[in-house]
Amino acid sequence: MSTKSTAGGGLFLRLNTISNARRSLARVVRLYARDMVEDRKYRGLVFGFAQLIAAFKTEHEIETFSARLDALENWRSENERAK
Repeated sequence: MSTKSTAGGGLFLRLNTISNARRSLARVVRLYARDMVEDRKYRGLVFGFAQLIAAFKTEHEIETFSARLDALENWRSENERAK
């Protein structure tokens, strides 16, 4: 296998950012297409990626919502001071 391995012989997947997670998923898909990953392991990995990407999406949505809420609160306080 041409990918990096861990001490246990498994795949080394970088999952710390959404970009790295996407790259790792693409690597898993390519390995599966070359018949280098078993069906059961592939399904488990893809399910795990789906959960991870959902968590990244939720985190992004919370950060976006929080930023918008802060902007609205600042706008409101500025308008109250102007009265």
